[in-house]
Amino acid sequence: MRLRFVYDMISYHSVSTSMESTLYEGDFFWASYRTTNNQFYVWRILLFIWIFYGFHQQFAIWIYLLHAV
Repeated sequence: MRLRFVYDMISYHSVSTSMESTLYEGDFFWASYRTTNNQFYVWRILLFIWIFYGFHQQFAIWIYLLHAV
């Protein structure tokens, strides 16, 4: 469920970045949010690293608590 939400968020982000030059031209928020493809892929990699690191950290905490019991 968490990975499905992340996948939907990333796919929506990619669609919005491809459409922002045509649909949101002149809008200040999208103009300040506009980025290149290289920066987008870097942010996608950082997002996956953060999610999987948090998941494994939570998994390790549960194992520690079960061993403590």
